[in-house]
Amino acid sequence: MTFRQDDPMIRTLKSLGNPLQGGVPDGSDPDDYAGWEDWDDDQWHWEFKRRNPAVRVEYFKLIRQYDAEEEGSEIGRTNAMQNKEYADVFFYLTPALTAKWGMSVLYNPLYSKRKILKGLSQHLGFQRRTIGAHTLDAINRGQTSWFNLMGLGIAITFDPNAPLKHQLDGLEEYLMSLRNSKAERDIERHHTLKWLTYLRVHDAKISGASWKDCAQLLPTTNVKTPQAARDCFRQALRLIEGL
Repeated sequence: MTFRQDDPMIRTLKSLGNPLQGGVPDGSDPDDYAGWEDWDDDQWHWEFKRRNPAVRVEYFKLIRQYDAEEEGSEIGRTNAMQNKEYADVFFYLTPALTAKWGMSVLYNPLYSKRKILKGLSQHLGFQRRTIGAHTLDAINRGQTSWFNLMGLGIAITFDPNAPLKHQLDGLEEYLMSLRNSKAERDIERHHTLKWLTYLRVHDAKISGASWKDCAQLLPTTNVKTPQAARDCFRQALRLIEGL
């Protein structure tokens, strides 16, 4: 995701003390990415996701509200995101935000390792939500839609009083048929060494390295040119925005 310097998102990031770079190495030292060989899909997903400026701004808004409540003030502190006391504070997301970001829980994106609570994975993606009569009436009259209500997710109605097995039969197949095929390919055929290179080039560039210097981070099998570094950076942005 890229922004013009006068974009409101950039102004927000600058007001945070430039969290776009916070918690991210500068790409020069491979030891800063130690253990990448053992990262599972969930960790790779988080490493790219936490570098998304929009995700950081989303967390900033949530943590600032949390800070206001903790401090008993009307407005939370602008440096709440960097407060180490809040390092492991996380937020359960609404269905719409879950669909938008591809995760049900948002952790502090300044940190690489997420705190996974015991049994949390059993609940990810499932959230009870009461829909008011006014909203249902608006949907029936065509003034809004389930799409607007749920974001990019899909609303499926179940009857808890009826047998569940026949309601669940074929559900996975149906949902998979609606899945973005491009995203599916990205998840299934990723090469972790390539992804590590994407992260390092991305981190080096946002830390101020030149394209020539970024090119030196490319594997020996690649042509180490500034254009090759630009292409690698674009691939990193594609994963940061869409993984």
